[in-house]
Amino acid sequence: MWRLPSVLIVLIASTPLVHAQDDAYRVGQDVVTKTRTPLQLDGQVVDDGSQYRVYTIKQVDGDSLWVVSDGVSGWLPADTVIPFDRAIDYFTQQIQADPKSAENYLIRALTRAAKDELDKALADYSEAILIDPNSAYAFIARGSVWYNRKEYDKALADYNEAIRLDPESALAIVGRGSVWFARKEYDKALAEYDQAVRLDPKDAYAFFNRGVVWYARKEYDKALVNYDEAIRLNPNLATAFVSRGKFWFDKTEYDKALADYNEAIRIDPWDAAAFDRRGFLWHEQMKYDQALADYSKAIRLDPNSSVTLRNRGLVWLSKLEYDKALADDDEAIRIDPNFASAFNDRGIVWEAKSEHDKAVADYNEAIRLDPKVAVVFA
Repeated sequence: MWRLPSVLIVLIASTPLVHAQDDAYRVGQDVVTKTRTPLQLDGQVVDDGSQYRVYTIKQVDGDSLWVVSDGVSGWLPADTVIPFDRAIDYFTQQIQADPKSAENYLIRALTRAAKDELDKALADYSEAILIDPNSAYAFIARGSVWYNRKEYDKALADYNEAIRLDPESALAIVGRGSVWFARKEYDKALAEYDQAVRLDPKDAYAFFNRGVVWYARKEYDKALVNYDEAIRLNPNLATAFVSRGKFWFDKTEYDKALADYNEAIRIDPWDAAAFDRRGFLWHEQMKYDQALADYSKAIRLDPNSSVTLRNRGLVWLSKLEYDKALADDDEAIRIDPNFASAFNDRGIVWEAKSEHDKAVADYNEAIRLDPKVAVVFA
């Protein structure tokens, strides 16, 4: 049975895809395994292959492929994988050959979810549940899609059903905890993560998520303990380094923050959040060119991040490049029309350009969206 990664409170940017041109595998190509296949190194299993992953090929040695994904790396036989851009067709053929297999629908759903085809993924998960209504895993997987779509009632219903079917599923309990966190019901979220840790004390994601809750509650030392434990359990969990880096940044321990951001980027060069946070650090230190480079990289990885666009706009503002600042603020507002801080920032830029009416209009909209936003009037 395939296993989903534990639901993270902080969603990680997807790896850009490299499409196959022919049947020969090559470095940089993205692949998935046809079935559960362990990764090996020097004849030893380094990962059991139970978690669904999109791997990137880093080395080709005859019929063997050195692949990496989310910090996991090892060798796979070439005949056990399929190019990611052909995976939907492959698994569709498997469904046509055995339309009563819930497993076939599940793996196609996982692939569609990885491609961000969430409506189609939901349809496949629902079909899998029709075939096998006792599959806790199918409910967990479908719940994760509802969670990512911010349809929290539906996510909660699926996680509840998964827990009813398998009361000791740490994965389902972590998922339910993430719903409580999204709803800002922090006590309930902590109770779920505490239970997940009791059930699986080696689950780095449970510790990480619990750390995020403690941070939201401003219990910073408890957050750090959990981030440290998550990293000890999984030294390749890039998002834990990003969050711990923010902890150090907020403590003004910038060298430690930078070290954690650098490590996150080393582990996962496609982690947009790591580049965004490191850009924020550079901006704080008035290293504007380095900040711009990191923000621009983050935007290439996640062009729909209104927060990163707003952050880059602030750097342009610091450099007195008002038209570039306006362009970033405009795009941030286009992506998120309710982003009060972006309206406030754009108002500041209009004020700097002596466009007072436009500035006042943006300040007023910022206040309407969030009366607490700090508005600057000249």
